[in-house]
Formats: sequence, C-alpha cells, structure tokens
Amino acid sequence: MFFLATPHRGADYAQLLTKILNIAPGPQPFVIDIHRNSLATQSINDEFPHHCQNLQLLSFYETLQTNLLAGRGLVVDKDLATLGYANERTAYLNADHRGVCKYASKRDPNYQTVRNALATVIDDFRISATESKNHIDHEQLKLLDSFLGTSDSAEDDFMSVDSVRMSGSCEWLMRKSSFIEWQESANTQFYWISAKPATGKTILSGKVVNHLKSLNKDCNFCFFDHGNKAKSNIRSFLLSMARQLALIHSEILRVVLELSRKDDQLKKADHPIIWRILYVEAILKQKLVRPQYWVIDALDECQAG
Repeated sequence: MFFLATPHRGADYAQLLTKILNIAPGPQPFVIDIHRNSLATQSINDEFPHHCQNLQLLSFYETLQTNLLAGRGLVVDKDLATLGYANERTAYLNADHRGVCKYASKRDPNYQTVRNALATVIDDFRISATESKNHIDHEQLKLLDSFLGTSDSAEDDFMSVDSVRMSGSCEWLMRKSSFIEWQESANTQFYWISAKPATGKTILSGKVVNHLKSLNKDCNFCFFDHGNKAKSNIRSFLLSMARQLALIHSEILRVVLELSRKDDQLKKADHPIIWRILYVEAILKQKLVRPQYWVIDALDECQAG
C-alpha cells in the first residue's frame, strides 16, 4: 500500500481551509476530519495497525512548499505523512503537495523513485509467492571462484567479527531514527559512521550486516584490514563484492560466468580494468529491483593495489 503525502494524522492547513469554507453556505464535515489529530484520524490510526500487519507500507512525503492563498508551506508535514510502523518504508519526493503524484515525464526523479519502489514491492511478492532461490551448483561455484580468484572469505570475516559481539550490544544503532530512515528509504543514500580507532566500529559493522540479513535484505559487505594486504585493496574488494552479488542474483551470476568464458585472466587486472569490464559493462547493466545494501568497514585501510 503506497501513500503519497497522505495526512495520516491530519494537516495543519486544514484549519485554515475550514475558516475559508465557513464563508460558504452548508456544512463541510470532511475538512474537520483532517484537522491535526482529529477524532476521525485518531480512530483510523487506532484501528489500522491491527489490519495492516501483513502489508508492505510505503509513505512518501513532500519536501517543497506549496503556493497557498495565505502564503507558502508544506501542506502535509513529514511527521503527519508517515506512520512509524515497523512494516513501513518512507521516502521523500522533491515535490510540493500538488506534484507528489504528477510527473513531467518518465525521466522525472520523483516518477523514478515511485516506480522503483513499486518494482521492489512487486519483486518481493514474486519471490515470496514462488519461494525461488538462487541455487548454484558446485560446478558454477567452482567456475565463479576460479574466475574471480575469490572464496567465501568475506563470510568468514563477517562470522569472525560477529562472533565476538556481546549479545544485545550495538542495538542502539538499530533504534536510531536516522539509521531506520536510511534502512527503509527508497532513495539511494549513504550512511556514514566515523569514530576514533579501537572504538568498536568493526563490531558495529558486523551488527549492521547481521541486522540486514535478519530482515532478508540483499546485503554485501567488506571488512578491510591493513594487516592483510591481499584482501585490503580495491581490486580484491571489487572481486569479492562481485562474488557476493552473483550468489544472490542469478542474472549477475549468468553475466559473470559468460564473461569468464571471454577473459579468464580478469582477476589479475588492475582495479580500473576490473571496474570497467566486470561492473560497468556487465553487473551494472542488470536491473535489480530490490535495494542493495553494501556495508564497508575500515575504508581508510583500503589500499589502491
């Protein structure tokens, strides 16, 4: 269920509209119902959580002010346009209240945001209905690892990091509003965490990976370590991420294996060549409808080799 700047808890401008409509004859009860925290909206918000637990909700909110008779302003503020439910994702649209559902063309960024969110939901339903998984047989995995020169070391790194985390620790980040907004947003976003050395950033990164995996998100990760030069350079990073993507997405597995038949020495190339051939000309041309989460730890320890 998609909501486009919907006044879930009413709208402040409804009070102004009520005053204007009072000049006209006849009752206008529907306007009273969308006053902020009116009895009608409170009743709906009390009952709706019991009926939407199995629904995917996505609430879009406006960010540009609308020209009104009494000036300019947001017709439905973000706090009124979002529900705050666990099964809700939120996303902003660079539009005023009139423009959240009116798009100039298919190139309109707002149109693309809504379209991509809709495609993601449809894909989730398709996967849920068919219970399809990307099964890779032994020969495909062997060919993939031989071509990329990789293995399951990334998963080993994650398990090593996550195993030393005390139970219940790092939960504060999962409850942080900015993290929840990043996790649930339909817009492409970076979430940056910085701190002094030896303050637990790697453990926190492991918790983020664990958390995203528990939500069945498409999560790829890399833990850089300056003590391991073979795994802490851009080339190994790109190859490892490509392997993880191929294990999740059958279409990426297909194009990577096709590439292996044309150039079996790519793993020895410099990172600009790997980026161009493996990503620009192959992986990034595949249209993935689900959001892709990349968790990268200790980026400052990555070397250019």
